[in-house]
Amino acid sequence: PRKLKAVIPGGTYKVSGTLAAAVYAVGSLYIECLGEVTINVDTGSTPFKYLIPCNTTAINDSVIFGGRLILNLNNLCANGVYLRHSGATGGTVQWGPITITNAKNTFDLNEENQGLLVYGKYVDVTINDAIINGVDRVRNPGGVCKGISVSEVMGQVTINSPYVSNVMAGPGASQD
Repeated sequence: PRKLKAVIPGGTYKVSGTLAAAVYAVGSLYIECLGEVTINVDTGSTPFKYLIPCNTTAINDSVIFGGRLILNLNNLCANGVYLRHSGATGGTVQWGPITITNAKNTFDLNEENQGLLVYGKYVDVTINDAIINGVDRVRNPGGVCKGISVSEVMGQVTINSPYVSNVMAGPGASQD
């Protein structure tokens, strides 16, 4: 399988939708930040589901490292980083440092949304220095909000120095 590797120079960037290079990647996702990298969702964007998705049918690996990766979803994107595989047992995840703010699900009201998601039969998941501040949804008929979601892992999960705040779920979700 191919490996998607993005090397991002330190700085601030503006996007208006899903980072298309990572959509349903066939292989693994590697992001190296050369200094602090801030990615802001443009406030004029149409709401969308994922900023950085990697969803494969085979085992994948994912590494986000270097300087801090800061994702400000500006209440227009439901999920910050979405990593999933439906393959056999295998694959590793090493993320951090990473910050995700202002995730909000405004369009698919039956699905959960989260800052960070790791889902699949990974054998090792390590998330370092993750800051999640603000996960919300408009109404809550189906899904819930999660800051960091790790599911179905078959091996070790280590989450070092997390900070999660302002995650809404249930009837307390926004009603706008």
